[in-house]
Amino acid sequence: MISFTEFFDCKGIHVWNILSDRAIDHIFTSTKEIPIAEHVQKEVTGIAVLLPYRLISGTESSTHTKIVTVGSFAAYNYYHFLTRILQELAAKIRAEYGLHRSDIRISVNSKLPEKESAVLANLGWIGKSGLLVNPLYGSAVLIGLMLFPKIDALFQTLVNETDSKNYINNSQCGSCSACIDACPTHALDNGFSKHLCLQYWMSTGGMPEHFKLHRGNHLYGCDVCIKECPYTQQFQDNERLEHQKGQLGDSGQWEGEQGKHREHRGHSSKVFTYLESQLKESEKRPGSYLPLELLAGMSILELKNYFKGTALGFRWIPLNDFKEYMRFLCESERMTT
Repeated sequence: MISFTEFFDCKGIHVWNILSDRAIDHIFTSTKEIPIAEHVQKEVTGIAVLLPYRLISGTESSTHTKIVTVGSFAAYNYYHFLTRILQELAAKIRAEYGLHRSDIRISVNSKLPEKESAVLANLGWIGKSGLLVNPLYGSAVLIGLMLFPKIDALFQTLVNETDSKNYINNSQCGSCSACIDACPTHALDNGFSKHLCLQYWMSTGGMPEHFKLHRGNHLYGCDVCIKECPYTQQFQDNERLEHQKGQLGDSGQWEGEQGKHREHRGHSSKVFTYLESQLKESEKRPGSYLPLELLAGMSILELKNYFKGTALGFRWIPLNDFKEYMRFLCESERMTT
């Protein structure tokens, strides 16, 4: 019998839950895609999973630099990593219950309503940033969904393992406006406005000229609102404290720092170190800091090959925009020398 809890614990994943009937209904009614093979659509269940990622600091916005930066969520190919984990679980489910490959649907960064499904699975709420906020991890998370047939024994296992989970889906943002105040283009002033969001333009291309000053040396990925979320900072700070503990040993200095955060630490102990130890070398690309001069000299085809297999290698990533913006940065660099 498969234990979902044991499987995810071994992977360093600690926040997941069964998809409620409302979540399943929402998936089927809110997308034009066929969520899962037609012959198993009548009785479907599934899970939602959160994968936290480490925020990289020091991505300054100055254009006067010889590097370009990649947002923390795309520096490593966490999308591929989470998909790979769920594929491994899917293989176990197929083997135990005699299912076919098409009987199970895995969704990571797809057109399925992943954020809303995670909320309906009580894994958090949609914050003022427009992103999912989990009370443990904050908003520095990737969401994975898995749909599969509602086989009695399999479904009962899920119910038994998630029955005692006490997660939350109502907003805990309160009067906090950290993400709103931090957004350099005021994309969150009146709810989320995608046409004011730097990340939107970096994902589609054609960024208006007056946004380039705010873009700075970011080749791809703006995570300012994620970094400013107090829930995100809390978990990320706990991770840094765990690293300090390794350096300080059993000294009283550590105990003093530990006491400040003990109440909210949850599963934070060495989470990132353990997760990152499972990444393949190919999944650790492209990294957070890239040489501007090297990339600026590449053709579109060379850029495509350079980013192949990374989170910047998706078909919809606008490499033409990357090329144009790096040319802009190079010209800015020359004007200042």
